Amino acid sequence: MKNIAKYLLCMVLMLVLPVSVQAARGYCMVCEGSYSYTEEYTEWTDEEHNIRHWCDNCGEDQYGGTLAEEHEIEHYSSRYDECTKCGYRIDCEHVCDHDITYTEWDDCDWYEYCVECDELMDEGTEHGDYEYEDWEYYSSSRHRRYYYCENCGGDDGYDYGYHDEETEYYEYDEDQHEVVEYCADCDSNISEAYEDHEFTYSSWEKYSSYKHHRTRTCDICGYMDYEYADHSLTYGIWLSMNRSQHWRTISCPCGYIWYEYKNHEFEYGEWNSYSSSQHRRTVRCSCGYSSYEYENHALIYGVWESISDTEHERTNTCGCGYSETESGNHTDNNGDGKCDDCSHQTSRFSVTVPAFMTIVVSETGEVYTADNIEIVNHSTGAIAITDIRVQTNSGWTLVSYDTNMADEKVDSRQIGFLLNGADGMMENLSLTGDWTIEKNDELPLIYDAVVSATSEAIDGEQVLTVTFVVEWA
Repeated sequence: MKNIAKYLLCMVLMLVLPVSVQAARGYCMVCEGSYSYTEEYTEWTDEEHNIRHWCDNCGEDQYGGTLAEEHEIEHYSSRYDECTKCGYRIDCEHVCDHDITYTEWDDCDWYEYCVECDELMDEGTEHGDYEYEDWEYYSSSRHRRYYYCENCGGDDGYDYGYHDEETEYYEYDEDQHEVVEYCADCDSNISEAYEDHEFTYSSWEKYSSYKHHRTRTCDICGYMDYEYADHSLTYGIWLSMNRSQHWRTISCPCGYIWYEYKNHEFEYGEWNSYSSSQHRRTVRCSCGYSSYEYENHALIYGVWESISDTEHERTNTCGCGYSETESGNHTDNNGDGKCDDCSHQTSRFSVTVPAFMTIVVSETGEVYTADNIEIVNHSTGAIAITDIRVQTNSGWTLVSYDTNMADEKVDSRQIGFLLNGADGMMENLSLTGDWTIEKNDELPLIYDAVVSATSEAIDGEQVLTVTFVVEWA
């Protein structure tokens, strides 16, 4: 390094730098007693410093600032000397030969000092290796990069170079691609332009029932999409498929094939009788299909005419020529007693009830009744006896059949009546058992009576009126 003469200017620094030392104990004039204290040295004059004993009890100087002693000056550096106790400094009076030096670095700047007096003897700058940043675009022909010292960051600037161009192609839209001149060193597009695609086409393929498509690919940029067009259809002949439809093929050179279905367009023949329930006719379609169509007869119904008490009949005809005779039972849904269809009398209520039921009493009190009394049903259906009412006549009184007439007075005119097991004590007999009479059948009436004694013979007198209530069963 070069030795450069330097002039050292020493300055007196008036700094108050107290030095404290913990002492033992001493007498405090404020506390008037012996207390521990802290010793402290402070600058005072150019010759002396002050000694403080700070009392740990009251915090005051135990001697009130009256202790002092001379500085103890020692050589510190080529610029100043210093008191070893209070730090008071004065100009250095020592003369240094600067025989030995040392060097300090600040990044790439170096400084040479005297070992004895620390005086700066020389300085300079020495840069190390350089750090280069990435290339960046600068102009259409060149790029640049920034460089600097990797130690201090100084001695910086730009390094320039020419682009290393490559041509690249990018998809742009369905008609063009983008042509880019690119530099990989600075990662920049140098120029941009647009050119039409150069397409290569594939074969047509089916896309939907209406269109086909094919790919078109640009051999330069790789762009690919589909081109669409309607099918070029070829139609086959109609062929019969089933009873209701015919079909044909529809195809395109792209490989698409589809089947079209339609309902037959029939031509119909005349209806002819086929069976007792149906007629039929021939149906034909232009595709070659032929079959029969069947339908139930559309009958025109004749008038019902009675043929017996239970049935009637009518003649039914169809436009195909079919004819039939239909028979059926009489019906009376409205309950008017006539057939709803032919008006034949369907319901007849005819019941024969006996007009007289004789009772003969002998002189000894024996009672005799008739054994051929019955109710006969001549109706068209079953009937039922639902109530029997008994009413006395000619002053007679109705009593229980179980009455002992021997105990009753003569000429009391009492009678007990029994009919098919039903006691006639009440005016309405209590009916038990089955009182139904089927069609064309009869119900025997078995009756008996007990009669009180009379003083005179009675001949042909009406003693009871019996009323039968008869209904449809």
